[in-house]
Parts: sequence; C-alpha cells; structure tokens
Amino acid sequence: MASSLPPVTTQTQTPSHMGIRKQASMTNVDVTPEKAFEIFSSKQPVVRRNSVLEVISCDNHELLEAPRPGQEPPPAAIDKESDTSSLRLAEGFKAAVVSKGAERRATFFSTSEPGSPHSPTLGDVPRGQELYDMFREQHVEKRLHLHSAGLHDTSSPVQKGRQHWAPYLPKIFDTVEIFYEDRELTEMAQKDAEQLKQFFPVTFGLPYVEGVQKPFERRPLRVGLVLSGGPAPGGHNVIAGAYDFIKKWHPDSQFFGFMGGVDGLSASKYKVVTDEEMDRFRNMGGFDMLWSGRGKIRNDEDKARAVEVADSLGLHGLIYVGGDGSNSNAALLAEHFGSALPQCAVIGVPKTIDGDLKNPVIESSFGFDTCAKVYSELIGNLCTDLSTAQRYYHFVRVMGRSASHLVLECAMQTRPNMVFIGEEIEAKNIGLQDIVNSVTDLIIKRDSMGKPYGIVLVPEGLIEFIPEMKVLIGELNRLLKEGPFDVSKLSSAAGKVWTFLPESIQEQLLMDRESTGYIQVAKIATERLLILLVQSELERRNALPDMEIMPHYFGYEGRCAMPSNFDANYCYALGFNAGALIMNNKNGYMSVVRDLYKHPREWRPAGCPLTRMMKVISDGKSTFPGVERRLVELDSPLFKVLDQVRDVWATEDVYRSPGPIQFEGPVADLANNTVCVPTKEEVTYPREGALIMSKKAVFPKSLDWLGPCQLWRLQHKPVIPTLCFDLKARTRRTDQCIPKDPYTLRQVLIHYPHLINRHQFVIQEMRHDKYTPPISPGLRVGVVFMSRQAPGVANIMWGLCNRLDLVGGTCIGFYGLGGLLEGKYCEIGDDDIKPFVNQGGMELLGRSMNFSLMTLEAREKAVKTCTDLELDGLVLVGSAFAMSEACVLSEHFLQVDCGTLVIGIPGTGSNNVNHEMIECCVGFDSTSKVYASLVGNVLTDAASMPKYWHFVRIMGRDPSTEVLECALQTHPNIVIIGEEYGAAGKNLVHIVKDIADVVARRAAQGKNFGTVLIPEALLSHLPNMRNLTDELDGILKDAQEAGTLREFQNKLMNIDELSPTDMADLLEKMAPWSVALFKTFPKFIRRALAQLQRGELRFTQIETEHLLVQMVKQELAKRKKNGTFVGNFQAVTHFFGYQGRSSMPSEFDSRLGFAHGHLAAMCVESGLTGYCTTVRGLCGPSHSWKLAAVPIPSMMKVVPRSGDDTMKGFENLPVVPSAEVDLEGKAFRWMKNSLSGWEMEDRFCNPGPIQFSGRAALFYNRILHEEQAEYLEMLRHVEAYTQVLHDTCRFGVDENFLKTAYVTLNSLLTLRFHPDDVLSYGIPVSQHLSDHHRHEALSNQQVLMGALRAAKSDRAHLVGDNDREESRELYDERKFLPANGKRPHGGQTAIGLSPANTRGIR
Repeated sequence: MASSLPPVTTQTQTPSHMGIRKQASMTNVDVTPEKAFEIFSSKQPVVRRNSVLEVISCDNHELLEAPRPGQEPPPAAIDKESDTSSLRLAEGFKAAVVSKGAERRATFFSTSEPGSPHSPTLGDVPRGQELYDMFREQHVEKRLHLHSAGLHDTSSPVQKGRQHWAPYLPKIFDTVEIFYEDRELTEMAQKDAEQLKQFFPVTFGLPYVEGVQKPFERRPLRVGLVLSGGPAPGGHNVIAGAYDFIKKWHPDSQFFGFMGGVDGLSASKYKVVTDEEMDRFRNMGGFDMLWSGRGKIRNDEDKARAVEVADSLGLHGLIYVGGDGSNSNAALLAEHFGSALPQCAVIGVPKTIDGDLKNPVIESSFGFDTCAKVYSELIGNLCTDLSTAQRYYHFVRVMGRSASHLVLECAMQTRPNMVFIGEEIEAKNIGLQDIVNSVTDLIIKRDSMGKPYGIVLVPEGLIEFIPEMKVLIGELNRLLKEGPFDVSKLSSAAGKVWTFLPESIQEQLLMDRESTGYIQVAKIATERLLILLVQSELERRNALPDMEIMPHYFGYEGRCAMPSNFDANYCYALGFNAGALIMNNKNGYMSVVRDLYKHPREWRPAGCPLTRMMKVISDGKSTFPGVERRLVELDSPLFKVLDQVRDVWATEDVYRSPGPIQFEGPVADLANNTVCVPTKEEVTYPREGALIMSKKAVFPKSLDWLGPCQLWRLQHKPVIPTLCFDLKARTRRTDQCIPKDPYTLRQVLIHYPHLINRHQFVIQEMRHDKYTPPISPGLRVGVVFMSRQAPGVANIMWGLCNRLDLVGGTCIGFYGLGGLLEGKYCEIGDDDIKPFVNQGGMELLGRSMNFSLMTLEAREKAVKTCTDLELDGLVLVGSAFAMSEACVLSEHFLQVDCGTLVIGIPGTGSNNVNHEMIECCVGFDSTSKVYASLVGNVLTDAASMPKYWHFVRIMGRDPSTEVLECALQTHPNIVIIGEEYGAAGKNLVHIVKDIADVVARRAAQGKNFGTVLIPEALLSHLPNMRNLTDELDGILKDAQEAGTLREFQNKLMNIDELSPTDMADLLEKMAPWSVALFKTFPKFIRRALAQLQRGELRFTQIETEHLLVQMVKQELAKRKKNGTFVGNFQAVTHFFGYQGRSSMPSEFDSRLGFAHGHLAAMCVESGLTGYCTTVRGLCGPSHSWKLAAVPIPSMMKVVPRSGDDTMKGFENLPVVPSAEVDLEGKAFRWMKNSLSGWEMEDRFCNPGPIQFSGRAALFYNRILHEEQAEYLEMLRHVEAYTQVLHDTCRFGVDENFLKTAYVTLNSLLTLRFHPDDVLSYGIPVSQHLSDHHRHEALSNQQVLMGALRAAKSDRAHLVGDNDREESRELYDERKFLPANGKRPHGGQTAIGLSPANTRGIR
C-alpha cells in the first residue's frame, strides 16, 4: 500500500530560461499563543491555551501547508499517503502500480532526472506575515474562499497556481544562442515537386534544419504572432515560449499580438504584450489573450497588406499558429515575404486538436493531447456509469472534423465496446445500413449475454466517409446553391438515402450551412442519427432489450481546457523554437519538436520547410498548394493495435476510466497513446492469468484493467478523524431537534410513534467513552445503495468495512434495493472492496432500480431478509427520498420487533438532503467540480471565439444546486435558478425575455457571445408547466389503459393539424390554456412531454437548452425587426450530466464518504436507529471533523401531494423533502449580488479539473464555504475567546471586569435557553448553570406534550380500536419526561432497547 512507498523529497525549480519570474519565499509561520494573548491583555499569558490565530491557522493548515503553531498536528492530520508529500512522482510507486507500457512511458517524464529542473508545486504558499495578512483580509472581507475564485475575480486558484508553473525546455535551449544546421530528412519524401516550384519559387527547396548551440551577437527582436482557426489548449504557451525567447535574447525586444487572427493582421489591430499580461496567460487554455479568427489570405492584395503592416512595425518575424489550412496561408505569406520583406521570417506552428496535421517530423499537433484526455475522462466516467446501472447505451460523437485521430486515441484510453473509424468506413466501402446492422447485432449479442448496456464511439466526420452519404451531401450542396430545395431533383440513389433518414436529420442537413453555402457536416448529430436508425432496426427485428440509449457530443468543452503538462511543455518548446528560428531568419519554416516519446529535456527542436509538407490539391474546379492533412492510416501501428483488440472489447467489458488531467503527481506527465503507441498485450485484457479481485461485484474487475490514475488512487488512504478508529467511541445525547411546524410535528408523532418513543428527537454526537466496554465480535451490518450514482459512495462501503473489521464484524452488501427484498447479497471482504476504493460509480453492488420501501409488502420482505441474516444494522445510502424510506423502514422494524437498526447516509450528487446539521452530501463536491470544469472550458471557448452563445443544461433533477455551485465557481453571464422563477410564479416567456435582454445589452457593446447555465428540471419549477404535466399524466395513463396510447401520442405530436372534432375531444380532457401552451412547443419538446413518465423524470428528459435557444432566437428576431437588437445570435447547446455523476471522487468526497462509512457502523454499535449520519466542520481540516447523527424525523416535512405512485396513500406522510436552492441563503444572495457584473463584464474563471495532488486536492465547494465557513470560524473564535477569558478570570482579576463578564455571559445563556423570559421578566440571574439546561428540556417537553395529546387522538382513529392499547403505550407522556426534569447526559443508552436490539452489543 501507499504507506510502504519511499519518501520523496520535494524540490522546486528556477530554470534559467524562466529567469524573468521569481518564486515566492518559503518561511515558517511565526504565530505563538503569547502574541495572540497580547491582543486582549498585557498580563502574563498562559502558554498552554490556543490563540485566535492558532485556531484559524489550525483550520487551514492543510490548505496552507502550515504546521499548527505551538504543537505538532495529531497523527491523523499527517497524511503520509496524500497529496502534499508522497504524491510527487516516485519511481517506486510507478514500479508498483503502473502497467508495463505505462511505466515505459512514465519513465520518460520522471521528475527525478539528475541535473534537470523540477516542476514546482501548484503555486507557492504564503507564510509568516503574508499568512497573517491573508487572515486579516479574510476577517475584513468575509468572502475570501481560498478554494475557488473570488466573486469578482477572473482567475481561479488553480489558474493562479498554473500561471507560476514553469514548463520544461529541451536541453538545447539552456541557452538562447542557437544556430540551425542543415540535416537530411529521408523519412519524408517531397510530393508534387515540379508543381510546387512554380507556386513557391523563393521558398521551395529549403533544407530541413536542427538547432545547435553557437554564440551570436544580440540585437532586439520585434516579433508578431497570429492565432488562426479554432482554439486549442496550449496556444498561450506558444506565445509565452516565443515571448520568453526574444526577451531573454534581448530585454528590449518587443512582441506584437494581432487580434482576431489574420483579419487583425490585415487591419493592423494588435497589442504589445507586456510581462504582466503574459504572466496572466501562462499555461492557460483557450485563445482569449488575442482571440482567434478564421480569416484567410485570399489574394495578392492580402499579401501586400500583410507586408505593409509587418514593415510598419519593423517585424523581424511573424509566427502563424494554425492547422493545415492556416499553415498553407503561412506558406503563401512566407513566399511573398521572401521577396517583398526578406528581413521578416514567417514561421508556422502546428496547431489542431483534430490531430490531422501530422507527418514524420510533426509527431503530434499541439492541443491534441489535452483534448484527448478531457474527452477520455468523460468517456471513462460514462463507462463507469453504465457498468453501475447496466441499462444504458451511450453513443458518443467526438470532435475532430473528418479525421478520426481523436476518437481513436479516446478509444485506446477507455476501451469502449465499439468505435467507428471514418477512414476505415471509406476504405472498406461500408454503407449506412451496414453500420446500423453492426451496432444492432452487437446490442442483441450483448443482451443475450445478460449485458443490456454498452458504449459506442463515433467520429465527428463519420457521415462524410459513408459512400451514399457523400453522394447525398454533394447533391444537396449543389441544389441548395441553385435555390430552394426540391427532393425530386435528387438522383435515385441520393433520394433513397434521403427517405431513409429521420426527419430531424433531414432538417439539420438543410439548416446547418456554412457561410459558403455548404452543409456543415461536422454539426450533423451523427450519434442521434445512429440511435434513431438502430432503434428502428431493433423494432423491425422485434428485439427490444430493456435499455435506454443516450446521445452525447464532446467538443467545445475540451478544446479550451487548461493544457496538460505534455501540451504545456510542448507548446512552450514550439514557441521558444519559433523565436530561435526567427532569430536565425529562417523564413518559410514550421517550428517542430521531435522525439516526443522521450522526456521533455530530451526533445529535439527543429525547423522543417513548409513546402516540404505540401502537395497540390484539386477541388474539382482548380488546383492549389496546401499542407497535406493526414487522416488515420489503416496500416499505422495504433490502428493495427485497435484492430487486434476490438473484438475482445465488444463483448468483454474492460472499460478504463483515465480520470481527470493531473498537474502534479505520478501520472501528470504521461503522454498519449498516439505518441507512445501501446502494445497489443497492454490493451487486450483480460489477459491470461489476470486476477479478478472482485468476483462478487455486479461488475467484476481486475487491477490489470485499471489505468495509472486509478491505480494511483487505490494506494491512497483518506485522512479522517481519529475517533473513527476509536473502539470506545459511542454516541452521546445532546440537543433535541423538534420540528418547528406544529402540523409537521403532529404528523410525525402519528406516523412514527415507535421511532419517536425511541429517540425523542435527540441529536447524538460521537464521543470517546472510556467507561464503555468493547463491542463483542459478531456485529453484522448490511448496506444498500438506494439512489443514483454519486462519486465517493464506494468509500462509504470502504469505511463501513474498515470499521467492522476493527470490531470483528461482518459487512453484508445487497445488490441494490431489489437485493434486499429478494435476498441477493454478498459478504464483503478486503479483496472485494480493494479495486473500488477512491473510484467512481457503484460497480461493487450496483444501484437500486424500480423498487421502493414505501409499500408494506416491500417492508415485510426487508424484515424477512434482515431476520434471516441476523443483521444488527442496515445502512441505506442515498438522496432525500432514500432517507424517508430509511425512516419508514426503521419505524416498521420497531413496530414488528425486528432487531435490525436502520441508519441513513446522505449520498447524492444533487446535494438534496438538507438540514441545519447536515452541511454537504457525499458526491456533490465531485460532480459539481466536474461540471464547473467543463463550464469553465466553455466560458474560455466563448471568449476565444467571440461569436457563440453557449446554453448549458446541468444535471441535478429537481434542485438547481449544481447550477448555483457552477455559477459561483465560473462566473457565467446568465444563471437560471428554477426555484427563483418558480417562487415568483413566472413562466418560460419571462425566462426568454430575461435571456434576450442580456443578449441584446451585450450585443450593443459588440459582445455577441456569452454563456447561460440552465438547471436540468427548470420546467418543473414553473407553475403552468406543472399543471400541463399533471393533466398529461392522467390523460396518457387513461389512453394506456384503453389501448390507445400510441394513437393519442401521435395526435399530441401533430396537434396543429387536428380536425375540429379531435381538438374538441382534446379540450374536454385538457384545459384550454394547457393546450395553448403545448402548441407553442416544437416537436422534439412535444415528443418528450408525450411520453408516459411521471413526476420529475419527464422534466429531466426535456432538452430545455434547445427549447430556450429556439425561443430566444424567435424573440431576438422580433427585436431585430423593431430595431432593439443590433447584433448576431449563434448558439451552441450542451448537457452536462451522465459524464459527471460517476467521476472519480475528489479528495473531499473520498474523505467524507470514508468518514460516513465509519460513522454509520459506530451508530449501529451505539444502538441507534432511524438516524442520518452527519459530519460537521467540513470547512476545517478533515482530521478535526465532528461526527454526529440526526434523527430522520427531525428533518421531515409534510408533502401534501406527490407525483410518485409509490407515495399513493401517504399524502400526509412526513418525508425528508428534496432540498432546493435556499433563496434566502448566503450562496444564492452572493451570486445574485455578483450576477449584474457577470452579465456585462467577462469575469470568466476556470476551476480546472479535479486534482488529487498539491494544494488543489484539498479544495472544497463554494456553497459549503458560503453557508458554513463563517459559522465554523465564529465557533472557533468563540472557543478561543472563552479560553482567553478563562485564563483572565482568576484570583486577582478586577472586580468590575468580573461583574461585566458574569452579567454578559449570563445574558448570553439566557438568550440561548429561555429567550421568552427576557421579554417577560427581563434577564434572570441563574443560580446554577444547570438551570439553563433544565429550562430548555422542560420547554421542549411542553411542546412535545401538546403534540402527543393531539397525535394520540389522531392515531387512535388511524389504527382503529384494536390498537388502542398500543397507542396508550406509545404516547405515554411519562416516557418523554426525563427523571426529575433533568437533562440526560452522555453515556446513557438509547431509550427502549430490547434484547433483540442489542444483539452483538455489550
């Protein structure tokens, strides 16, 4: 395990080439108790007490990497396996956990190379006086969150840390005095030599060159740069590399960045880059420093204009960053500059995420590595998600235009069941029907194996390679240019294909067109086309597996991500090399870096003539020179490996989840498979002899299947409170938490009398009890995952098993709720849990589907299972509804005298379990970080190509909490909170108007771009939509019972074409306003609404982002007519959902889940039932978290009406409500206060991917900070102040001061325990402190007595005369009165424990 790893010494680097930047100083914190005491008194201090600053620094010592002043941290705080120490790159670790192929690649990137610079940590840590100033700022501003961007910032903490990270450079660049020598280039033949000579008489025939060190006389350089084409991660590092070279070459050198691509060059729009601005964009994603453009060099006039601008600025070089088309333009400019302005060298830089700018000297274009890793993370999360639920097929389209390099790379990283390579489709002449048949055959075959799930990857340009589609697209392009489309003008072959296509795809082919008039093939939703055709084929074959098919498109969310270490190093070297080529006046060259499979220090910089990479291209009308694009070659090593293993992947589930991009740690520097091609043996798992370590799991796994990041995380043990390992830890009764609403209290007493009689609403706190005898061996505890996937729940299982091992118990895992009801379970041991620790999903036990404990039959089955297995405890993990089920089940167990104790754990990504004692649910931190990272990438994309509005829908079912968290992390322009519009009684028209208003105001400032965040179930909060769906629910159910469901759905879909008779019939079933609302929706929304789905599920299936785009477009068109909108509106839509809920858990969720698992077992040891575990103080270090349990009835409210069939007959049953965004909460208020600034000012922030190493690994979510940090801070301050006061109030203290302290403290206690007396009698002076506790206890009893009397009467009517004796027993008021009116104290056992309840507990 990780504890056996060798110690690693952390080193920092100050590379010679980065001399212009300084590293922050590293000094120790000098804060003592004496200094803190001097704040309050000049008297002699008592050293043993903590000061206020000690308390604060204690709370933040993990984040700030500062030791606690005056003492060593407790053992649990020293995380020997964690991020701040041994998670640096260690050869010992790699040998232990990285596969042979990955190890081979990792050794090339070892940071332990002798004599080479070492990558610094993620930002330097402020110490000493800087630390003190930081805390002063936090105390004054109250809003400083060290884990996320300030609400008015433009950079997140991860971005700021990356700005200080220094990339590697090849050894040749240890000096800037570089000379390029001619070298032979035998591996790349020149194509079309004679024709190219005519196009490029000046630059053709230049030799290939490589750099060597040689002294030079230095003079200032003036260099310009153009970003062309779509953005790609790492572009800013190209700028940084060139900038640093010319500045190191001569400090008076100047760098000019042309704005908006080549159009900025032609218009002479540029900025002079300064040190300050350059430092803001180092290692950042996107092209937002200079913007990008798609302009071209079209004629001699454009060339002359470029020469004129370059000459006026006195440029010595022009760097042209782009793909094959852009570098073709660079070659044209270089040819013209060679004769018109020979002193200015034009240098190309290979940029494209598509990977098609590739040849023997360009091993990879920059940006490809980062995009492949971002998409692979998301695909890997989908793989984990489907292996948990085992009922979904995910069809994923991956960006990459017509080249399939990206989808091939993603396949090698994730191992899907099927991947299509467009070039293979074309080469083998595979038709559309053949593709559909192959997918259908796979689905049927897997279903016969008991696997109704899978994942299929599709390249963006697949449709271009299908022979009959190429013919159709060619004819459509011709016909659409001639005039309106007429299907009769298509040829018979094309017409046959056209009629074969679904209507939605036909609309896309006609509507999505480029400015040239051609169809935008890349925007055709090929994945949706395949889904529709496959579903039709399955119906035709009468084969309908029990599954759902989900479409995904991964594109814009990846191309502006923060660059991986590989791309950051590569781009910096490309830029540095470009500067050196300019210094050598190498006009017409491409900056290239070779041997990328080696360590960056061993990379080989070179220059290759642009003309060497070109050939003559014909478009049917003319011929012209262009840089050759390289598509996937079917004889390439990587494709050959895929071809050898794809049959294994099709049926054997060997999915791999690569995890998020890491900036530190042992996996941070791994290169992609395209650069380091794996062997067949590395990817043909399960290999012979592979050890399957989890045969009991619903998804068995072998360690051989896991990726380097997964293996690394298996070695990590989270830091949690030491109390979790204390065998004498027991719960202690603290405060009562009685529902404040009298009606809710009454209903709780009626429906949960046994449970209330048991715990009396008393909160339990976990404490060490030295008098408690140890638990005798034999404790048996079961666990069920009740709700949807949530990152970190696997660690709940780990924590539960770990605690039970300590006490000699046994963990029983049920395969979902169905497993509990049907007796399907397994005993879980160390080997069973080992492959799943710190991993996403629920692959060990699976999730619950289509079951509920709200029926008596289900509860009776649960009683039988628990009795047969002699379970002492049952742990239910899930959302708010799962907590309600836990409460109902615990009441039933007590009623039938079943000895199994029931404990709930809040585990849900939507964070919908809310109570004043519950700060955060397991899973919310991770999912919100995944979504926020993707939103941050999209925001950067919007700023880099400022012409798109991005509409982003975020998963979260009913609450908008994840949207709120992402907004606080990223600062988008528009944030839609469903609860806010619902509370105001607004509808879709109001939402559309609000969005259109912001779009119009930004357009007036020339900003035709932005981002809108939308909650998944936005429509469920709108009253008119609620009414509509309620009516549809009843009508559709009646139609189903009558056997006319399909007919009625067709009528709804074509409501505009109904006959008067059919419309009259419909109006008899639906209100006129509901019919009018339904008619306003486009067909794809009608189709979703017309499905027979109840409650919130229908709203989650509606693509609200598409609906809002259409409605906003219509609104803006109206405004454009009346002159109130003057801009352009182009929209791109996204849905972030399934790709986040099964992600690898953040360190916060790993620790939180691990702690909850221990706590649940400890609650069973303490004899609790009907409780929900809670961990408090989450804003502080994890070793100091406080463990407690809250009675589930204390969290309940009465829900008058529910749309769930399982709740029928329980309309007045108190349940734990699904928590929504608190419109009075601090997080929402701060977001609203900041939103007006975000609307017009682009304060976009990118929180970056989840990190497992360095400072960023310890970050927690912003909502938790806003809602809980101030509370925790005040609590710690009060503890520190009272300690100082305790040391001050001793013999010799001034009497007046003592009186003041006495009266003040007594007043505080009076306000706490009996505030009503303050208004009636003034402030009473208590003789004893126990008076306060006694008064509080008696006050609570008075409330309970009144509710008991009412509930006793209602219960008698509810249960009838037969159980009146039971009612008298349950509602005996004497049971609810403590003896002598005294408050119960710690160490007492819960009331009413019977021998059956205490089995295994001594």
